[in-house]
Amino acid sequence: AANRSHALVPPLWSAGVAMAALAAYLWLAPRVGGEGDGNELTLVLAVGGVPHPTGYPVYTLLGHLFCRLLHAAGVSWWYAANAWSAVGASLAVFLLHALAARLLPSSSALGRGARFTAALLPACLLALNPIWLREATLAEVNGWHVAWVTGACLLCLTLLERIDRAGAAKAPGPRAAACWGLVSGLGLAH
Repeated sequence: AANRSHALVPPLWSAGVAMAALAAYLWLAPRVGGEGDGNELTLVLAVGGVPHPTGYPVYTLLGHLFCRLLHAAGVSWWYAANAWSAVGASLAVFLLHALAARLLPSSSALGRGARFTAALLPACLLALNPIWLREATLAEVNGWHVAWVTGACLLCLTLLERIDRAGAAKAPGPRAAACWGLVSGLGLAH
């Protein structure tokens, strides 16, 4: 376990990958509306309305605040809504890179640099996929959904590793259960 902790990729490194993805997504995001649900979601984020079922309450509430802040700074509603998707997609890239780095076998003799590089493969395959680029640069909920899924997987892996280290008799406490409940609730609300 001590050797594994020395080889873990720091979250800041995964954040660097996500920041590069965010910069690319913001650069590629159009300043106008898109097709599909993009126009509806842009309107909903601008006025704080309710989109088609399921309503995406977490996406809508947080996205409305985000878009209002950007619009107050002089950004158009269209670009603000597209930027909200870019933030969600880059968060998904961050969490996928961190998850991939953690899933590498602990028995391997990989150091931090090798783990970082190996975890780039799935992160780049997602980040540069043409379908993903569309979702990341137009007002859509899917980037935020993938961020939730990868975040839930990363949290589950973390909790399982804690149980493995401490033994089944000493499971994570109420704080871990509350964290898992919060993540699960966010998924249900999305």
